[in-house]
Amino acid sequence: MKTLRDEREKERKAELQRIEADKNRQVKELMHKNMREFQDIKLYYGDITSSNLEIIKRLKEEHAELKKREMADAKLMRELKRKNAALSDPLKRAREDVEQLKDTYASFLEDKRKIGVLKEKIAEQE
Repeated sequence: MKTLRDEREKERKAELQRIEADKNRQVKELMHKNMREFQDIKLYYGDITSSNLEIIKRLKEEHAELKKREMADAKLMRELKRKNAALSDPLKRAREDVEQLKDTYASFLEDKRKIGVLKEKIAEQE
């Protein structure tokens, strides 16, 4: 009976060692798998972060370029408005002069016609 008990005790200890070794192996495999997955996730999010930082940098550069272009356009617009204002008055005066000359020309033609009529009357009276 004692030998049977000793034999069962040895079997139990051997089974315990086998279970413990299996457990340790599974824990080690799981830790290794988790470490790989963690590294993959870390790499994935690191790539995303790097990509986002590059996008942010590019967008900041584009924004600065747009601001610079906007300022140049505003400066050009001010210059064009100034030139337009400088040319508006002479144009207005020139248009007024044209209207005045048209009126003068119309008066001239009317006077010329009247002179022609008077010449005819004088010629008839002679």
